[in-house]
Amino acid sequence: MFFLPLQSRVASENPYLQSAEVFPTNFANGIEGQLVLRVEEFDLNDVINEVTEDLQMTTKKHRIIKELQQTQLIKGDRERISQVIVNLLSNAIKYSPNADRIIIKTASTDADITVCIQDFGIGISEEMQQKLFKRFFRVTDGSVSTFAGLGLGLFIAKEIVSKHHGRMWVESTPNKGATFCFTLPYNL
Repeated sequence: MFFLPLQSRVASENPYLQSAEVFPTNFANGIEGQLVLRVEEFDLNDVINEVTEDLQMTTKKHRIIKELQQTQLIKGDRERISQVIVNLLSNAIKYSPNADRIIIKTASTDADITVCIQDFGIGISEEMQQKLFKRFFRVTDGSVSTFAGLGLGLFIAKEIVSKHHGRMWVESTPNKGATFCFTLPYNL
């Protein structure tokens, strides 16, 4: 599974992290447009603070730096959005083994909020970026062959964001890191 680094104690104390461990399994029957959202109003910055606090306990090497703007409450599925953030932060930790920091930022407009997670790791070639969000896609560069995963995390994360009428993208240069971003409207 994509989210193996969490210690069982951390996962057992945090319901959204428990569900993140079975993230791919949860979606086996609901990925192709049949995902049902449990919509509620929530503060995305609160979710980011909770997730980063818990994920910070899983890495001693990386410092997760938050640069969060004041935002409006959004309407969406809090648990699913937390799974997207867990996936992106976990990937940032996994794919930046020689870096010491990860930055998560929010930026808002009148209509939406953008979340970006920047790592300073191995980066992704332009050719690989074109395929990154496809189901079961795994980067085949020899330098990353030791990283575990099923190739479902980014595919599922993008599906969740799309179901919220948002979009997800990546900006990256090999050997300089990657920045994964997603935008969500305030009103679903």
